[in-house]
Amino acid sequence: MLRLAAFRYFKAELAKGKTFYAASDRDQVNAEKNLDRRAALLARDLVGDYGNISKGGQWLRERMIPFWSWMEINAPRYVRIFRNAAYEVGNNRGSVGGRMSLVLSKKLAGKYARHAFTATMLYTLIALWNEEAKRLFDIDDDEVEGLYEERRQYYIILGKRKDGTLITLRFEGALSDALDWFALGNLPETIKNVYQGKKSGKEIASDALHEPINRVVNASHPFLKTFFEVTTGKTIFPDIWKARPIRDRQEHFWKMLSLDIPYRYIAGKPVRGMGTDIQGLLLYSNDPGERAYWGARRMEYDFLDKEGKERPGFVPNKKSNALYYFKQARRFNDEKAAKKYFMEYIHLGGTKKGLGSSLEKGRPGSSIPKPLRGKFKAQLSPQQERSFSQAREWYQKHMALNESDMQMITEALKTIREEP
Repeated sequence: MLRLAAFRYFKAELAKGKTFYAASDRDQVNAEKNLDRRAALLARDLVGDYGNISKGGQWLRERMIPFWSWMEINAPRYVRIFRNAAYEVGNNRGSVGGRMSLVLSKKLAGKYARHAFTATMLYTLIALWNEEAKRLFDIDDDEVEGLYEERRQYYIILGKRKDGTLITLRFEGALSDALDWFALGNLPETIKNVYQGKKSGKEIASDALHEPINRVVNASHPFLKTFFEVTTGKTIFPDIWKARPIRDRQEHFWKMLSLDIPYRYIAGKPVRGMGTDIQGLLLYSNDPGERAYWGARRMEYDFLDKEGKERPGFVPNKKSNALYYFKQARRFNDEKAAKKYFMEYIHLGGTKKGLGSSLEKGRPGSSIPKPLRGKFKAQLSPQQERSFSQAREWYQKHMALNESDMQMITEALKTIREEP
């Protein structure tokens, strides 16, 4: 429908004698004398011609990167649209003198402004809606802090539950996808981070250099990528430069087929509840406190990277996995799974002291060596300090052992001692 609408628009405007190149190659447009075919060429290239990709692109699409067609045609469109603008103003036909005079003309400046406006219009509308949604649902800036970094996807805020979790919908526009090649998919957030001193120009440049490789690798065929990850035991999503260990290789395989939730129920893994999990197939739920916690951990790791210190790591094994799933079950309020995995942890040689030590290591700020904690705190912005405070409150509420936990642990240890 978009192609047809564009075709009708171009045909009507060309019939009036106007000059258009849009996102097409100027030589191809000039060579096409038939008005209908010229309008069709312009419309096809503007919306994106999946059949007009390079030989190398065809090979990649067929063998390695299923969605390469979109990746190849999308970003270059914006380059050609702005590059062609100078040739669409007045009667200019591309002479050097004509181009130089047009650069300074108000008409050309106006055309660039219109292109910029239309390219960012959807972006702007979503940003305006999200600001209005924060007012409607009584959401403050701290609650949405780090939403984009968490999933590297733009989002639309749809509401807020009574427990404080946010309901969001993934949003992917053509412009944000093009900017993702330079790690600028959420440009407003990036500008804000630079303005607030959260990111330096050097960090932005480093991200921009690394992101093209990251995008191509993570866009590779899901079977190839999953086979590599399951074989190595590490996942490279969302950042190949920061691969993370995989705790359950079977679950990781089923996740590729979007069957990880049924697998978790069948395997007795911690779950949030059927209703929440089904809703999660379409909408994201974001607990601001939990997000603040993981944001605090990222701040710690980034600081350690800058200081040349090694990040705390782990190698998954049966005992550490049992402890991990016990803590996850407590976050999800899944008492049955919590008891199951604590019993498994104890049977594998875990101790009450080991549990306490693990919970202590999970506290926000615990990964920073004591001599560096003062320096770490001093470099936090006021908003980051609030986020850290929110992370500590969330951790204390959801992860610190309470009376109910102590009773369950005591009963579990008693049961194990009574076993033959």
